[in-house]
Amino acid sequence: MSSTVPWGDPKRLLKRTGGAFLANPRHYDSHPTDPENDTDIDQCVQRLLDNDPTLKEINMNNMKRTPIPQLRRLLEALAYNDYCERLSLANMGLSDNDLAVLMPVLEINTGLRKLNLETNYLSGGFLIKFFQSALVNQTLEEVKASNQGTSFTYPEEKEIVDGIVENNGLTKVSISLRLQEDRQAVEKAMLRNGDLKRQRRRLEALEKKSSATVQN
Repeated sequence: MSSTVPWGDPKRLLKRTGGAFLANPRHYDSHPTDPENDTDIDQCVQRLLDNDPTLKEINMNNMKRTPIPQLRRLLEALAYNDYCERLSLANMGLSDNDLAVLMPVLEINTGLRKLNLETNYLSGGFLIKFFQSALVNQTLEEVKASNQGTSFTYPEEKEIVDGIVENNGLTKVSISLRLQEDRQAVEKAMLRNGDLKRQRRRLEALEKKSSATVQN
């Protein structure tokens, strides 16, 4: 007698094989908890190239079936865009090579403020290069890079932290660090940069007020 097992019940999807329990691979690969994402990537690429001032955010989270050439075209289009401030690439199954073009893009782009790279497969070597590239313009403010499917060495962690601490633009960084001293160094740098940002805003406000007074 056969029966249909509902996809929503993972416990009933287990199959007994040789005394061990194995999860049904079809259920495992389906990722039923990942929300749907219907972002039109080609349209985003064109709007980036057109420097569309209304395009402030691109969310590609969970889009694991995105062809890598298509993703690279989007990143390349971002290089000279002035208006897109937030890019989310979380949980896309991306590796170092998939995002290699991101480093030269960061060295050109000055409009992007927030970048989410969480839950991918990015190595310590990649993150070292990433934070070094972010030092060129220091306009990126928030980076999420925790929960990577790879681990990195203590020397790599040190280099990553050095790149973060040296950057005066970053105000929020989410990354998995094993050493307490490294976590404290990043936290201290974020507090410092937050103070610098507030000082810049006060100075800009004073300059605008002074300029308005002169004009009147």
